[in-house]
Amino acid sequence: MTAQRVARAAILLLIVVATISGGASPVVAQGLTALKTPAAIYEMNEDGTGWKKVISPGDFTRIGSLRLVPDGSRLCFDGIKKDEPWSAAVLLSCRLDGSDLNVHGAGAMPNFSPDLKKISYCSYTEYGVRIRSVGDGQDSAVEEGWGVQWCPVSNQIVYVVNGGSVIIRDVDTGERRSLFPDGGSPYQSVFWNMAWSHDGKQLAIQGQRPDGTKEIAVVDAQGAEFRFAVVCPLKTPSNFLAFHPNGRTIAFQSNVTANKCSQLFTVGVEAGSEPKRMPGQPEDFDNVSLAWIDGGRKVRVVSQQR
Repeated sequence: MTAQRVARAAILLLIVVATISGGASPVVAQGLTALKTPAAIYEMNEDGTGWKKVISPGDFTRIGSLRLVPDGSRLCFDGIKKDEPWSAAVLLSCRLDGSDLNVHGAGAMPNFSPDLKKISYCSYTEYGVRIRSVGDGQDSAVEEGWGVQWCPVSNQIVYVVNGGSVIIRDVDTGERRSLFPDGGSPYQSVFWNMAWSHDGKQLAIQGQRPDGTKEIAVVDAQGAEFRFAVVCPLKTPSNFLAFHPNGRTIAFQSNVTANKCSQLFTVGVEAGSEPKRMPGQPEDFDNVSLAWIDGGRKVRVVSQQR
């Protein structure tokens, strides 16, 4: 079996795991857990007060991979309609009040470029990384890979190839480099929805080592030789990572509560930090993705009831 086929098999395995766990990350398989309430975007203050629904995304009953666009004016995410598989996902964006909901074509995990003129995304058709122009819809392939994220301050994208290799590419020049020296990734698999810090200097990733150990790590965006710190272990893969605007805190989700619903946690970027459950979350909801707004004073959360 070729390396590419092995990588594709690994992606499919991770996708099936996400399906079984009831997460909202992109999944291909049918048999998604039935929802009591469709997915929506909620808001709460960083201290956990003020939980409220703020956006119901039209006919899209499941959404995920929530991100704030670089200028803070819109949210972008992917979504599917009722009874569709995640492989039918489309790229969505809207204003912070939910108005001007736009569909940007098929795909998953949208991220806007800093000038808001392009979107990077993942294609289920060829399990590849692609870039689409917002204005005219022109579309181009980058390479076979997964989990692409666009840097909020430069025309660099980061994505995973061959399961565990993390690649940073300059969209303007095509320059391609490995995040780990000489391509020596410590991870057998790196999961989707990595996160750039708001200044573009750090990357938060979650990976699985060859012995099965799962963990969140912070890596200097110049390369792991400059900094590589394991932040905390993970029992199960998280559907997303997100940096707080201050660059000192990362958010993720985990199925660790007694009722098995997915909840949001924060953890410091220092090695050996202790995760803390975010206050104010309903414990009977699956909270599967997060974006900080208003300079970090508030969060937007994708949430749903199974």
